[in-house]
Amino acid sequence: MTTQQTQTEQNKSLVRRYYEEVGNAATADIASAGADRLLSNDFTFYPPNAAEGEQGLDNLTGAVGRLRLPSTGANDGLIA
Repeated sequence: MTTQQTQTEQNKSLVRRYYEEVGNAATADIASAGADRLLSNDFTFYPPNAAEGEQGLDNLTGAVGRLRLPSTGANDGLIA
């Protein structure tokens, strides 16, 4: 496996964990804890239909409750 393939697999794994621990969390508190574990403090969140990103975990935490959708298995075929 090449370095690029390894990085791609690591990226896919991180996205899967994000959906499992944040996107599909049972409560906003659980989602917030997942985001704290997975994302850096300077993470930039791009809300749907937003031209500009919002930097920081606080902005993501505020949006988590509004954007949570039920799992559809849509991330099964992730492309990194």
